Amino acid sequence: MDRNLVEALKFIGFSEYEAKVYIALVQLGGGTAAEISKTSLVPTNRVYQTLDRLQDKGFVKGQIGDSIANYYVPETPDKVIDNIEAEYIDKIRLARRGLSAIWERAKRKDFPVMWTLRGNRSVFQTIHEILEMSTEYFYLAIDTLFDIQEYSLLPVIKEKKLEGVDIRILTSFTGIDDPGEKEILKEMEHVPVRVMEKLDTIWCVSEQPDTLLGGFGMINERGEKDFVCLQSSDKGFHDSVKLLFISAWENSTESIK
Repeated sequence: MDRNLVEALKFIGFSEYEAKVYIALVQLGGGTAAEISKTSLVPTNRVYQTLDRLQDKGFVKGQIGDSIANYYVPETPDKVIDNIEAEYIDKIRLARRGLSAIWERAKRKDFPVMWTLRGNRSVFQTIHEILEMSTEYFYLAIDTLFDIQEYSLLPVIKEKKLEGVDIRILTSFTGIDDPGEKEILKEMEHVPVRVMEKLDTIWCVSEQPDTLLGGFGMINERGEKDFVCLQSSDKGFHDSVKLLFISAWENSTESIK
């Protein structure tokens, strides 16, 4: 048996016995385990195991009958090699993409810093700070207007509006007809407020670098709920949240005050 051919098949994924058994089958055109063993010089008990693996790979077809010995035929070499080649190409492409991504990240000197804010105090304190620093615009998406009142944002919003800051508030339809929320809407008479059918997140973005994205929900496996937000001064994060807000704003409905 051609040793170079055996080594070539081993290089592309065959084991020693798989290479010898497959080559023997190609030479025979088909045969029983005994015939394959004789041609390949692989022990008969190992031939059966090897044929099972080759069948699993689709390289060999077997015919089993009660009255005749098991008979095996090889899949055509072109098909076998083509399948192996296609699999190798897929793996090579996957390796190239994965390694290239790691390489590109490794070349970067600066990575965006993302902070996780947990709890209403830290979340709304940060929103308060962003609002106070805003001089051009302040966009806030929040599921209920009660939080604006609860966390003392309302006086600062009104003050910033008088200073000419472009303030926009996006909130949820849910509860907008509540008498308490209507009172808050009246307090923000000159502040544009729009509503969405479903809004359960917090977005806070201004011309300041710090940006928030998060919401209210479960924070652990015990089912406990609280405010959780990502905070970052990364420009890409800032621009993405801003685009998200503007898109939602353009597809929202003006509230009735």
